[in-house]
Amino acid sequence: MLFERISADELKQLEFQKKTEEKFDEVFEYISDHAESEQKNSIISITEANQNFSKITRLVDERGTAVILKNNVPRYLVIDFSKADENAIASDEDVLAISKRLLAQNKEA
Repeated sequence: MLFERISADELKQLEFQKKTEEKFDEVFEYISDHAESEQKNSIISITEANQNFSKITRLVDERGTAVILKNNVPRYLVIDFSKADENAIASDEDVLAISKRLLAQNKEA
């Protein structure tokens, strides 16, 4: 009985993990499909960020955001502090809706 309960909990956890990974895959696919060259120029490696932080601040001033990659994976999002309230996220929005909204905002910039 105890093993059945543990197995059921493990299955639920694995299903949740799979759904989460699928959502992230959708987000990254959407980003790669809709990223323009100007947006791609807003993506910087962490090494470059460490060496040239002024470049990041210029990108944020010009484009509104900058994404810093760590191990070739988007890890940090830098935004203008004065616009932080505009990017506040409602608790019931899902990851895909948030990424679409941010991409739409960045396309306008």
